[in-house]
Amino acid sequence: MKGSVLRICTLLVTLLALFGAYLVSTGQPAQAAETLLSQGRPTLASSVESAAFPAAAAVDGDNGTRWASSFADNQWLRIDLGSPQAINRVLLRWEAAYARGFQLQTSNDGNQWTSIYSTTTGTGGEQSLVVNGNGRYVRVLATQRATQWGASLFEFQVFGGTPGGGPIVRVAEFLADCAFTHGLPDDPIVFPNMPGASHMHSFFGATVTNANTVVQDLVNSPTTCDPAEDKSSYWVPTFYVNNQSV
Repeated sequence: MKGSVLRICTLLVTLLALFGAYLVSTGQPAQAAETLLSQGRPTLASSVESAAFPAAAAVDGDNGTRWASSFADNQWLRIDLGSPQAINRVLLRWEAAYARGFQLQTSNDGNQWTSIYSTTTGTGGEQSLVVNGNGRYVRVLATQRATQWGASLFEFQVFGGTPGGGPIVRVAEFLADCAFTHGLPDDPIVFPNMPGASHMHSFFGATVTNANTVVQDLVNSPTTCDPAEDKSSYWVPTFYVNNQSV
């Protein structure tokens, strides 16, 4: 009975440890749900085809309106986000007159620009582009037209948050801070009461763990865990480099 309890308890601890290791390795601080920063913000364009296609039409949320430039390359549309922002994604919804070559750029003063995305093989249609940039101003610079017309966008949407990451959602972690204790070819879960039946394991936490360990052994064992109230035992396959355990 004691052995069964040990196997159940230790299995749960091991699964939690493995799950915790996964979270620690993959659980970087996650951004909160992205925020649309550009809707209705002030815009400026290098040119417009006519008064029917103003720059503001690209940020009004209406797919029936659009900005269209003059019939030339190197035309741009700029959005003023109002304050410096961390920019995570840009969505471009092109009209038939799209740009084959274009850049996405950011600036804090509207004069000095940093490119955060560049392509010469734009496909038109709807392009959702993951980027990493910061700035108060964001612009799309159409360097090469794909048609005889200018550049034309139904929507130019910028997503992100405030510099430094904005609102953060912390990912839960299970972290065991336990130093190495010993190595044995034992596994009290897979091969209980069978010393030497397993491949080599590196043990952490309770210092007495072997193939015959039961729950009471863990309760009474010294531990390398911090805090010392953690009486668990953890083990992983021993890692070797040039036939030497590390």
